[in-house]
Amino acid sequence: MFHGLDTKFNGRINCPFDLGYGLGTFVIADYEHPVVPYPPDRLKHLMKMMMARIYWMTLQAQIDNIFDLYFDLTKPEKLMELYAVEGTE
Repeated sequence: MFHGLDTKFNGRINCPFDLGYGLGTFVIADYEHPVVPYPPDRLKHLMKMMMARIYWMTLQAQIDNIFDLYFDLTKPEKLMELYAVEGTE
Protein backbone atom coordinates (compact mmCIF):
# COMPACT_ATOMS: atom_id res chain seq x y z
CA MET A 1 0.00 0.00 0.00
CA PHE A 2 1.22 3.47 -0.88
CA HIS A 3 -0.89 6.47 0.11
CA GLY A 4 -3.78 4.06 0.61
CA LEU A 5 -3.52 2.64 -2.92
CA ASP A 6 -2.62 -0.92 -3.89
CA THR A 7 0.68 -0.90 -5.75
CA LYS A 8 2.40 -3.35 -8.03
CA PHE A 9 5.84 -2.99 -9.60
CA ASN A 10 5.62 -3.47 -13.37
CA GLY A 11 9.39 -3.51 -13.94
CA ARG A 12 9.39 0.02 -15.35
CA ILE A 13 12.85 1.48 -15.84
CA ASN A 14 13.64 4.96 -17.05
CA CYS A 15 17.38 5.57 -16.93
CA PRO A 16 18.88 8.77 -18.32
CA PHE A 17 22.28 8.58 -20.03
CA ASP A 18 24.65 11.40 -20.88
CA LEU A 19 26.41 10.41 -24.12
CA GLY A 20 28.80 13.33 -24.24
CA TYR A 21 29.01 16.13 -26.81
CA GLY A 22 25.76 17.55 -25.42
CA LEU A 23 23.71 14.46 -26.30
CA GLY A 24 21.58 12.32 -24.04
CA THR A 25 19.09 9.49 -24.20
CA PHE A 26 16.94 7.31 -21.94
CA VAL A 27 16.59 3.55 -21.56
CA ILE A 28 12.87 2.97 -21.11
CA ALA A 29 11.21 -0.46 -20.73
CA ASP A 30 9.04 -2.60 -18.47
CA TYR A 31 8.31 -6.30 -17.97
CA GLU A 32 5.91 -6.40 -20.92
CA HIS A 33 7.83 -4.22 -23.41
CA PRO A 34 11.46 -4.38 -24.56
CA VAL A 35 13.80 -1.39 -24.43
CA VAL A 36 12.61 1.38 -26.72
CA PRO A 37 15.27 2.67 -29.18
CA TYR A 38 15.03 6.27 -28.02
CA PRO A 39 17.18 8.48 -30.33
CA PRO A 40 19.75 10.70 -28.60
CA ASP A 41 19.55 14.47 -28.86
CA ARG A 42 20.34 17.67 -26.98
CA LEU A 43 16.90 17.95 -25.38
CA LYS A 44 17.29 14.56 -23.68
CA HIS A 45 20.70 15.70 -22.43
CA LEU A 46 19.07 18.75 -20.82
CA MET A 47 16.28 16.55 -19.42
CA LYS A 48 18.90 14.26 -17.85
CA MET A 49 20.67 17.23 -16.30
CA MET A 50 17.40 18.61 -14.89
CA MET A 51 16.15 15.27 -13.56
CA ALA A 52 18.60 15.27 -10.66
CA ARG A 53 17.37 18.68 -9.50
CA ILE A 54 13.72 17.76 -10.01
CA TYR A 55 14.25 14.45 -8.21
CA TRP A 56 15.44 16.21 -5.03
CA MET A 57 12.63 18.75 -5.24
CA THR A 58 10.16 15.85 -5.51
CA LEU A 59 11.63 14.17 -2.44
CA GLN A 60 10.99 17.39 -0.57
CA ALA A 61 7.34 17.28 -1.79
CA GLN A 62 7.74 20.54 -3.70
CA ILE A 63 6.51 19.15 -7.05
CA ASP A 64 4.89 15.75 -6.51
CA ASN A 65 3.04 15.34 -9.82
CA ILE A 66 5.80 16.04 -12.32
CA PHE A 67 7.10 12.46 -12.35
CA ASP A 68 3.57 11.06 -12.74
CA LEU A 69 3.11 13.22 -15.83
CA TYR A 70 6.54 12.33 -17.24
CA PHE A 71 6.09 8.57 -16.71
CA ASP A 72 2.65 8.69 -18.29
CA LEU A 73 4.00 10.47 -21.37
CA THR A 74 6.93 8.04 -21.72
CA LYS A 75 5.18 4.70 -21.29
CA PRO A 76 7.07 2.09 -23.35
CA GLU A 77 3.95 1.22 -25.36
CA LYS A 78 3.46 4.89 -26.30
CA LEU A 79 7.11 5.29 -27.31
CA MET A 80 7.07 2.07 -29.35
CA GLU A 81 4.11 3.41 -31.29
CA LEU A 82 5.77 6.81 -31.72
CA TYR A 83 9.07 5.34 -32.94
CA ALA A 84 7.33 2.53 -34.92
CA VAL A 85 9.08 -0.37 -33.20
CA GLU A 86 8.22 -3.69 -34.88
CA GLY A 87 7.28 -6.83 -32.94
CA THR A 88 5.59 -5.16 -29.99
CA GLU A 89 2.97 -7.89 -29.67
